[in-house]
Amino acid sequence: MIPLERNIPLMSPGLSEIYPLFYGWEQCDGGHSYGPAVREYFLIHHVLSGKGSFSCGKTYCLKQGQCFLICPGDVTFYKADQNDPWAYCWVAFGGELAEMLLKKAGLGREKPVFENEKVTELFRGLCVRIRNHDISWDGAGMTLLSMIFAMFSFLPQKNSVRTEREKYIDKAKSYISSMLQAPFTVEQLAQYCRLDRHYLCRIFKQQTGLTLQQYIIRLRMRKAAGLLRSSTLSVGDIARSVGYGDVYNFSKMFKKQIGLSPRCYRKERGEKA
Repeated sequence: MIPLERNIPLMSPGLSEIYPLFYGWEQCDGGHSYGPAVREYFLIHHVLSGKGSFSCGKTYCLKQGQCFLICPGDVTFYKADQNDPWAYCWVAFGGELAEMLLKKAGLGREKPVFENEKVTELFRGLCVRIRNHDISWDGAGMTLLSMIFAMFSFLPQKNSVRTEREKYIDKAKSYISSMLQAPFTVEQLAQYCRLDRHYLCRIFKQQTGLTLQQYIIRLRMRKAAGLLRSSTLSVGDIARSVGYGDVYNFSKMFKKQIGLSPRCYRKERGEKA
C-alpha cells in the first residue's frame, strides 16, 4: 500500500532547537522492506499492528505497541513480517535539543527500541488524524511539535548531571562538527580539548562505543548523504565539502558505510519512510 506521508511547512527559526520534519502512516504488504538506508534526522516509527524486524547493527523483532528509533548517520534496514505484516506511523524531527532529549530518555543507538502506553496513545491519535486528513497544513508543525514534547514528557528521564568526561566528549564533538569540511588530525583535536591524545581516544570510545575515526567518518558520510539528497552539487564538490580531496576515496568510503555508491544513493534520495 502506498504510504500516506506529509512534509511539515517550514517553521519559525525560533524553534530551531527541535523541529518536526514529516510524518506518515502505512499498512505494509507482507515482506515489504526499506533499506539499507541512512537518514540525516531522527525518525521514530510506532508499530500499530502486526510484526516486523528492525536492524541497525543488531536485529530486533518488533510487535504492536513498540517503537523503533533511527538516528542520523546510522545504516538501518526494516522489514514487515511475511504472514502478519505491520502497520506503522512515523514522525521525523531534528534540532540541537533532539539528541539531548533522547539521551535523557535513555534512547539512542545502543537502545533504539522502546514501548510506552501513553506514547502508543499519541501515535494512535496521530494515525487517526492522518487517515481522516484532520491535520491542517498551516497547523501541522505545531501539532507535531506538541506531540514530540508530549512524547518526551511520558518517557522516563535519566539523571542529566554531566561528568567531566562527558563535557570533554561534547567539546570534541563540537570541534568535529565544525571541522567536517577540512582535513584535521586527532592530535589537533586533542590539543583543542587540552587533553592527551591517547586519553581522549580512550574516553571517547568508552563514552560513545566508537573510535574517533569511526565517529568522524560517520558524521562526514551523514553530511554527504544530506548534500546528495538536497543539492545538485557534483560528487566531487560534495567530497571536498566533507573533507575528502580524493573523490575515489570518498566514493569508496561512502559505499562502505552506506551500502550504495554516491550516485546510486542520490538516485534513490526521494525515498523517506
